[in-house]
Amino acid sequence: MLREKQIEIITKIFNDIHATYPDSKLGKISYGKDDTWVDLIIPEELYGDENLDHLLGKYATDTLLDYGYSIEFHPKAIHKV
Repeated sequence: MLREKQIEIITKIFNDIHATYPDSKLGKISYGKDDTWVDLIIPEELYGDENLDHLLGKYATDTLLDYGYSIEFHPKAIHKV
């Protein structure tokens, strides 16, 4: 079960990401004993974007150092049909 603080952190990070990448959507949230994984749904053309990858890595590191939670956002591309 996610703690209230973890939900608050995920919401803040997603809002920050969404401000820069407005086509992004929050996807499935999975969690284990020590880790939380958040699917970030993005347009196919953003998949592999170095700036986005760097930003997600920075959030993961900052969250672990600042709050002690391992929360990682993983981009999942929406494929156009």
